[in-house]
Amino acid sequence: MMPLFQITYFWKDTSSTSNDTRIFLIVIIVLFAVVVLYALINYLIQKSKETNKSQQAKPVSQRSLQRSAQSSGFSSIESEFLSFYAQKLAVYNYREILRDKNKLDRFLRDIYHYIEKNSKTEQEAEELKKKLFLIREAHSFRLHSSKTLRSTHEIPKMTPLSLVTSHDAHYATILLANENDGLYVEYPRDAFGDLIKFAIGTKLSVYFYTGNHAGFQFKTVIKEKIKSKSIPMLKLKHTHSVTALPYRKHDRKSVRMECSIYRASIRTANTGNGVKRLLQSENTPLPGILTDVS
Repeated sequence: MMPLFQITYFWKDTSSTSNDTRIFLIVIIVLFAVVVLYALINYLIQKSKETNKSQQAKPVSQRSLQRSAQSSGFSSIESEFLSFYAQKLAVYNYREILRDKNKLDRFLRDIYHYIEKNSKTEQEAEELKKKLFLIREAHSFRLHSSKTLRSTHEIPKMTPLSLVTSHDAHYATILLANENDGLYVEYPRDAFGDLIKFAIGTKLSVYFYTGNHAGFQFKTVIKEKIKSKSIPMLKLKHTHSVTALPYRKHDRKSVRMECSIYRASIRTANTGNGVKRLLQSENTPLPGILTDVS
C-alpha cells in the first residue's frame, strides 16, 4: 500500500506543477504578444506620419524662396544666395526659419558646413563663407537696431512717410494719427502749395524709416480725403503686410564735389480766370559743394 500511495502522491504533485508552468508560459506569451503588437502599431503610425509629411513637403521654387527672404529684409543678392542653399539643403519651412533667430542661426551654420564639404576649391569656399558672414552681420545689426514691424498699426505717430503712386510720383508727408480705422496723414502739396489731386481708392506704395537705417514699405489705398481748413488729411487703409527694406549699412557717402546752384522763385500772374503760379529759375548760378550723397 505504501508504494501505491507514494506513486499517487507523486502523480498529483507533477500535475499541479505542470499546470503552473503552462499558466506561466501563457502569461509570458501574452506579454510578448502585447509588446510586439504595441511596437508594430507604433511603427505603422510612424511610417504613416513620415508618408504624410513626405507627401505634403513639396519642393518650393527658388523664386518663392527669394520673395520670402526679401520680405524679411534681405537684399535681392542676399535672398538669391540664401534661397540657393535652402534648395540644396531641402528646407521646406523657410519662412518660419527666417522669422526665428535661433532657427536662422542653425540654417546659416548648415550653409557653412555645406560650403565646406561641397566647394570645389579652397578659394571658392572662402569667398562663399565671406558672403555668408556679411549676410549674417547685416541681419544681426538690423535685428538689434530697431523693432521689426509687421502691421501698420505699429507705426509711431509723426513718422515721416513717402507716398509713391502707380505713375512713380513721390510725395512726402507725415503720419498725424494712427487710429483703428486708418492712418491719418498730412495731405501732400505741390511746389505751389496746392493740394495734390488724389481720387478715393488710389493705390499707393508707402515707404518709411524707423531709425538706424531700418526701412519698411507697404501698399495701401486712399479711403477718405479730409479737406479741412486747419490740417487737410488723407485717410489710408491699414494692412498687416509691412515689408522690411533691404538693409544697407553704408547708405550715405561723404564726398566733396563742386556744383552749381540755381535759385528758384515762384511768381503769380493774373490769367483772367484766376491766378496762375509760375516757377522761375534764375540764370546766374551760385557756387556750391556737395558734401554728402545718399
